[in-house]
Amino acid sequence: MEVLEARIARPFGYVISLRTPTRTIELRAAMNATWKPEWSFEAFSDDESLRIDFTPSYVQAGSALATFSRGGETTSHGPFDHNGYEGEWRELAALANGNKQAPSAQTLIDDLTFALDIAEATATRVDTDRDAAQAVREGAPA
Repeated sequence: MEVLEARIARPFGYVISLRTPTRTIELRAAMNATWKPEWSFEAFSDDESLRIDFTPSYVQAGSALATFSRGGETTSHGPFDHNGYEGEWRELAALANGNKQAPSAQTLIDDLTFALDIAEATATRVDTDRDAAQAVREGAPA
């Protein structure tokens, strides 16, 4: 995995672009001057896209709306009659009751490892960019 860009978004947020052997990924989080909350997730390929619009985490009402598009057709799922917090507890109850199978430990480890790799590579990139900018300000070659 290679971090292509890691920067702060003003007034508050970040932009991280990275490349894996099979994908290019961009993570964005930002607050703007209006402070109107919009919590969404988008993923897309050449012929498919997914958008999930979430209620803000501090609002325990309503559910997300997922919209999936492929080949000119769009399917929506939600909103549902319960919020995400209740949904998490429903999933845990289904696991505890044996009504649902948990992901494998290796899948969970792989997901956590990938997230930690992104965080570490991003921190390294930000530190490197900060050091280079400081060197330029001090008149040294970057």
